[in-house]
Amino acid sequence: MKTIYYPPLESIAPAKQESGKSTAKIWSDGMLNVHRERRAYDRVPTRMEARFLCGNRYYAGKITDVSEKGMFIHTDIRLPKNSPLSIIMLINNEVTKVPVTVRRTVESSFRSDNVSTGGMGVELVKSPVQYMSYVSSLKSPA
Repeated sequence: MKTIYYPPLESIAPAKQESGKSTAKIWSDGMLNVHRERRAYDRVPTRMEARFLCGNRYYAGKITDVSEKGMFIHTDIRLPKNSPLSIIMLINNEVTKVPVTVRRTVESSFRSDNVSTGGMGVELVKSPVQYMSYVSSLKSPA
């Protein structure tokens, strides 16, 4: 019987990393590690205070990234998946209401600098013109 030696995973470093939407890597042992990006639109980092309305209650959060179809809200509140809510945000000194649906929640974990990383990923139900203009302005080179 032939013995096959597999090196421990911690000794295998990525040989190269491709840019673009695919996060596939070819490891130094020749194996392919594929993680396919499923998002249709690139996310753009941002830091914007926001309020969100679910039912008749307002909650606070910070929007940490946006795209044409969704955003991530850093908050301690975790609403159930598929919950409808409205994000109230200030864009160019104008209050904008963005209807969204919760698609995922991320439990809080603390980074080394004591910053919590939890929150909710939401998908836009409608795309207000002000919101789309804001996202476009973030993507365009300054």
